[in-house]
Formats: sequence, C-alpha cells, structure tokens
Amino acid sequence: STIIKNLTFTSNGAKALSVTSGVCNLENCTFTECNASGNGAALVMDVTAKVTAKKCNFTSNKAANGAAVCLNSGTASSDDFVIFSAEDCVFQGNEATASGGAILIASNAKNGQVRFNNCRFDANKVSGTSSYGSVIFCNNFNICIFIISITSC
Repeated sequence: STIIKNLTFTSNGAKALSVTSGVCNLENCTFTECNASGNGAALVMDVTAKVTAKKCNFTSNKAANGAAVCLNSGTASSDDFVIFSAEDCVFQGNEATASGGAILIASNAKNGQVRFNNCRFDANKVSGTSSYGSVIFCNNFNICIFIISITSC
C-alpha cells in the first residue's frame, strides 16, 4: 500500500491525486483550491482502489462533479468492490457545477463501502442549473454503507 502523510496540495491546474488501483492511506493531508474541469479536483478513485483518509482537509476545491472526492471512475465489473473511508476529515467550501459539491459516488462501481466517521461538512455546494447533492451525491450504487457522524452542516 501507499502511505501519504503531511502533504499539502494547493491551487493545481489538474486533479491533485488519482488512485487507479491498490490501497492508498492519506493522513494529515490538505487539499486546497484544486480545480478540475471534470471529476474530482482533490481526489479521484478508480473502481478497484481502496482509500483511507484520516485527519485530512478538503477545502475550496472546484470540479464539475465531486469537487473534493470522486469515487469510481473507469469501467467496473461485477466483482469490483471500492472502499473509501474518511475519519476526522473536514470538507469545507467545495463546489461542483453538476453533482456532489463535496463527494460524488458514481455509478461506475457496482459495489462498495463508503464510510464517514467524525467528519465535518460545511458550506459545500453545487452551482449548476441541473445539479444534485450539495454535499454528497450517490448515483446508482448497489451497496452503499454510510457510517456518518457529522458535527456541522
């Protein structure tokens, strides 16, 4: 697995981090003012990836979908099982123009588990005329488990 600790990603012109497969653990990372014209300005996960984020901040990121995190790009088979877990993370001021102001869970992965423990979601939004999910947009996901402890909306 890959471990990324204490890094700051700021004002990049493309996606800050793309995890296409395997296991990635993020700890004490900051993603600020990242921009993407498509999905996931801060973090994009492919259908076979497993990512854990602990004590990470996702602030003022902008994308069409899933401004902070886009789970599941790519083409999935029925056996793919994506896992994303966020613990003690802050998702603040992220903006999508279409869906998922902070998080987009796309229909490309057929199965998975998504967990949010003790996370704060604050002032995330979608700004398009046909937009969905100012905080989280979950689209056509077969198994979606949310363990949510939200301290502020």
